[in-house]
Amino acid sequence: MIKIQLPGVFRRQEWRALSDATAPPSLKLEPGETAIIRNVGGRVNPALLETIAILGTVSRAAGEAVDPDWNLVVLQHTDCGMNGCYHHPPKLLLKYMGVADDKLDDLANIDPYKAVPIDVAALKPTRICRARLL
Repeated sequence: MIKIQLPGVFRRQEWRALSDATAPPSLKLEPGETAIIRNVGGRVNPALLETIAILGTVSRAAGEAVDPDWNLVVLQHTDCGMNGCYHHPPKLLLKYMGVADDKLDDLANIDPYKAVPIDVAALKPTRICRARLL
């Protein structure tokens, strides 16, 4: 269970959520056939890498090792709401992406056509890249 309070961002709201990587029923997939990880902006960041590692550990603990031939799809969309953080408040975006001030522009946060290849390149040196990147 995650408790999120964002003072000054969403007034008078508090969200409590359990991270759930199951696929929506509309995809007609079997349980365990896929994991869908959603995050703000769909970007590869330190929290995403940690989430993938934890899901692998949970899978192994349940006796179901992750298939060595699994695929990883990196997907983003245009007009993302995260674009508002690019200029206001950029320090929040810097922390979220795990980069220094002078590296923010390098991430192409407002252009998914440039951002996806950047994220794929960020995944390549990780252990996660045993998967095929799609």
